[in-house]
Amino acid sequence: MSTEQPTTALIRGGCFSTDMVEAQRWLNQREVPTLILVEQLTEQHEALLLGRGAKDVIGLPVSETRLRSRIEAFVRNHADQPRTDPQEEKPADVHLDLQGRFALASGVPVALTRSELDLLSLLADQSGQVVSRRDLATALGKAQLSDRALESHISRLRLKFQAAGSKRVIESVRGQGYRLIGTTEVV
Repeated sequence: MSTEQPTTALIRGGCFSTDMVEAQRWLNQREVPTLILVEQLTEQHEALLLGRGAKDVIGLPVSETRLRSRIEAFVRNHADQPRTDPQEEKPADVHLDLQGRFALASGVPVALTRSELDLLSLLADQSGQVVSRRDLATALGKAQLSDRALESHISRLRLKFQAAGSKRVIESVRGQGYRLIGTTEVV
């Protein structure tokens, strides 16, 4: 693959495979809109690829008319959208007010639930260090919390910060846990 990051991608991968899922994961991490063409597409495979961030998935064989219209729609919706380089994107400055039960992301208020505040507080206490999934589950008072449930909590937190105009607040560290990135002030 070239060293220059693509702005959009079209994957024609034959039958569904783990390599296809890994390619989609790599592209999604780099925020590259992707259209995937798959032979013998099943509902489960389509759901998995869309869940991994593909913008569209088309099962093959497909008529030329349908394929052309879907590619045109993909290009129209994704090819000309300006993207920021993830390496240039600055983390948010987070101000966490434990008594007021709210946070500010670069000065914009972010309303938090009790669970979200507890998670964010523990991440902030660790000053950018990785906090294990087990420690985060314990902070929620649920030592047996599943990875999926914890990911759901983290995802909602990320979405709230994103809605406040900030994209990089919580970083996943594969196989270890999560960490808060950027400048954090706890009051």
